[in-house]
Amino acid sequence: MHVMEESSTDQRFREMDKRFDRLEAATAASTAELRREIKQSVAELRKENQESNAGLRKEIQRATAELRREIKDSNAELRIEFLATNERVDTLQRTLLQIGGGMIGTMIVVFGGLAATQI
Repeated sequence: MHVMEESSTDQRFREMDKRFDRLEAATAASTAELRREIKQSVAELRKENQESNAGLRKEIQRATAELRREIKDSNAELRIEFLATNERVDTLQRTLLQIGGGMIGTMIVVFGGLAATQI
């Protein structure tokens, strides 16, 4: 009976070894499949990221070019306004000089008249 128990125990161990071998093989196959899927997913994500970055770069370049045009146009408008303001200041200066000259002339005449009447 002891021999029989040993052979049935040996038989159970062999069956358990086979089950463990099958489980190990299945686990190895699943792990390999998961690794392939992960590598594929990483490659797809990398490609999407590169495409997205390229699109963003183009958008940034377009926006930068547009901003440069706007700045250039604004600078041109500011130059025109500055020149117009400068012309108005020049006109005011001339007007003030003419008024001042007229006032000085008037004062000279008035003082001359006063001096003439005093003498």
